Amino acid sequence: MKKKLLIITDAWTPQVNGVVTVMRETIKRLPESEFEVRLIHPGVFFGISLPFYPEIRFVPFGQGVIRKTIREFNPDYIHIDTESALWLAGRRACISQGKRFTTAYHTNFPHYFEVRTGLSGEWIFSYLRWFHSAAERTMVSTELLRNELEVRNFKHLVVRPLGVDTELFQKPENTPRPNLGHPIFIFLGRLAVEKGVEDFLHCNLPGEKWVVGDGPQRYELEAMYPEVRFFGYKTGGDLVEILSKADVLVLPSRTETFGLVALEALSCQIPVAAYPAPGPSYIISDGIDGILSTDIEDAAKRCLLLDRTKCREKALKYSWENSTKAFLENLVKTDPAERMPWILKRKYLRSIL
Repeated sequence: MKKKLLIITDAWTPQVNGVVTVMRETIKRLPESEFEVRLIHPGVFFGISLPFYPEIRFVPFGQGVIRKTIREFNPDYIHIDTESALWLAGRRACISQGKRFTTAYHTNFPHYFEVRTGLSGEWIFSYLRWFHSAAERTMVSTELLRNELEVRNFKHLVVRPLGVDTELFQKPENTPRPNLGHPIFIFLGRLAVEKGVEDFLHCNLPGEKWVVGDGPQRYELEAMYPEVRFFGYKTGGDLVEILSKADVLVLPSRTETFGLVALEALSCQIPVAAYPAPGPSYIISDGIDGILSTDIEDAAKRCLLLDRTKCREKALKYSWENSTKAFLENLVKTDPAERMPWILKRKYLRSIL
């Protein structure tokens, strides 16, 4: 009999971001003979598009559907993957039915808030700590992130490393060698304040600057930097074709919890210049396959001198197969609380509310 897995997420296609990539690649690699997967995402509800991120739809009323799905599907495992309205509805539905579940901490929302507003994000940490306290386990992508959250009194943290599709992300054999006289520096990601793209565009670099991605800052940045080439969102083979022509990936975000784009670049033999944020610091071996520095311009220039074969070697250490294996190992059965006597079950529910 197949094991039933229910995944609740606010991040799904047509969104283009790392969270969607992680879940898509994970589901793709779950053994079909062993698992039946049901996905609850904004596309199955009426939702409201967010003003600065129209791909994301806010779903205010999802708890009833989630409760019904849990009753009828009767999952062996429940994983709540993102922190938004469905996330909260899923938490409530699980607790009301005595179901254990796991969560994931993908995005550094408190730091995003601080970058956007200049105000403290400590209250967001308090909210996230409360939410994740109800989970049996909370999956994080790196040891560095786990350490950071443990200092803030998050509990039940486990490391689930992420991966890269090294068969897709590889430089075609006919791609020209890097042109050090006229190099191409590339940014890949969402064009929003928290991603620090302006730090990259401000850099005085030789050659060209390319930007792949979209977001609320795109039209403003295109007007401010007419010499920069903007491609919009690209995926799959189109992304690989553009990425493979670049000489250095510049990752100027100070809030990265992992940085899948860094692995995608490394897999295409492209070194990465980044700030020493938790994600890049975990992936990059400074001075070997990239440069970590608070001076992003200097880091980008120094990357031109690195051995590109080392970049590919680093990427080959990360696979979605290993990532999916870690995901499965950290899931928990949903039903122990259901078999408790009512008085114990009530105490259990109170302890996590």
